[in-house]
Amino acid sequence: MGWKDRLENTEFTITTGDGKVYKPLYQHGEVNVDYNVSVFDFISLKGSFIDRKEVKARSFPLIFWFQGDDNIDQAETFSASANDPRAWTVRHPLYGDITGQPLSLKKSDVNLNVTEINVDFWETITTDTLKKMPSVSSNVLKVKYKLAQISAVDYASKVNLKAADVSMVKENATKLDLKIGSIITSDAYADYQLKKNAMFADIDKMAENPSAAIQSINDVISVPAELSVGISSRVNLLKSLFEDAKTIFSAKNSRNNKAYFEATGAAVLSAFALALVSPIAGDYVTRKQVLYASDSLTSMYNNYVSVIDAAYIDNTDVSNSYSASAQTQINVNDLVFTTVANLGQIAFSAKQERTVYLESDSNLIVQTHKYMGLDSEDKNIETFRTINAIKNKSLFLLKKGRAITYLV
Repeated sequence: MGWKDRLENTEFTITTGDGKVYKPLYQHGEVNVDYNVSVFDFISLKGSFIDRKEVKARSFPLIFWFQGDDNIDQAETFSASANDPRAWTVRHPLYGDITGQPLSLKKSDVNLNVTEINVDFWETITTDTLKKMPSVSSNVLKVKYKLAQISAVDYASKVNLKAADVSMVKENATKLDLKIGSIITSDAYADYQLKKNAMFADIDKMAENPSAAIQSINDVISVPAELSVGISSRVNLLKSLFEDAKTIFSAKNSRNNKAYFEATGAAVLSAFALALVSPIAGDYVTRKQVLYASDSLTSMYNNYVSVIDAAYIDNTDVSNSYSASAQTQINVNDLVFTTVANLGQIAFSAKQERTVYLESDSNLIVQTHKYMGLDSEDKNIETFRTINAIKNKSLFLLKKGRAITYLV
C-alpha cells in the first residue's frame, strides 16, 4: 500500500486502557529503534567486538491535538483515560496497529482552542509473549555462546604457538575425544563425528588460526552437556575433562599453556553449566539434588579461578608475564551466576524432602503407599527406594528406628 493510500484509508486513533477511543489530529510521526548490544574491548587488539542480540522496544514520539470550543474538556478526558495502567492500542497510518504504553505525557495549550499533547509512547510485548520466554537452558545457552566467542578471541591475542605447543594441544584433544566418545549416544554420533573431525583439522592449522582451533575444541567439549544420558554421567565426564585441561601444565607452565587452560577450562565450565540446566526425566527429584548440582558448579568455578590466579605473573617478567583476560573472566562469572540463578528456578519446582523415623518394623510397599502412594507402573516405589537407598536385603524388612525420607 502506498503512502497516499495509507493516509487516506487509515484514521489515527488511540484506544486507551479503559477502552475509550480518541481520534485527535496528529502530526506524521517518527519511530526509534535500539538493539540489545554488548561491547567488548581487548587490550591486545584494535577495535571492539560487538555482540548484538534482539531488538528492544520501538518508541514513537507522538504529537497530536484536540481542538474546538471544548478542547480543554477533551484533553482532560483523555488525560483521565491515560491514567489507566493498561496498555494502549494506537492505530497509525504509517506504522499500523501498535500495542504499547506511554512513558510520559506533556500537555500544552498552545492556542485558545487547541491543546497539544506530546506522548513518549513505547511498544510493549504482551503477556502471551512473556509466556513464551526462553527456557532455563536457553538463558544459559546464550551466555555460553557469548563466552565461547570472547574466550577464543582472547586466547588468540595472547599466544605465539610453536610446533611443540600444537603437539600438546593435539595430545590433550585426543584424550578429550576418547572420553567423550565413550558415552556418546547413537542419536548424537553423526554430529559428534563432524565436530571431532573439524577439531583435529583446525588443530593442524592452529599456529596460523588459533581462534578457530579453540572454537572447535570448545564445540567438542560442549557435546556432553546435552546428551540424552543421566546428568550424573555427564557431570562426572565434564569433571574429568576439567582435570585433563589442567594437565597441560605438567608439560610446561608456559604463557601459551596458561592461555589454553583459561580458554578450555572456561569451555568445560560452560558445558557443565548447560548440563546442569538440561536434565532428563529423573535427574532432579528433590531440591537437595538441585542444590548439590549448584554447589558442584561453584566448586568447579572456584577451582578454575584458583588455577588462573596462580598462573599470574606481573609485567616485570616480560617473557613470562601472564594475567587473566578480563572479558573472558567477566563472562565466565556471568555464566556461573546465570546458571545458579536458573537452577534456583528448577529447585523451586522440585520437591522437598521430609524425614521420619519408623516406630515399628515395616517394608518398602507399606511405606511407599503411606507417603507417596502406589501407581500402576511402580514409579513411586522406585523413587522411594532410591531416595532411601533401600538395598535388596531390606526390600521386605525396614527395621524400627530407621530414618525414612519422603517427598512433599
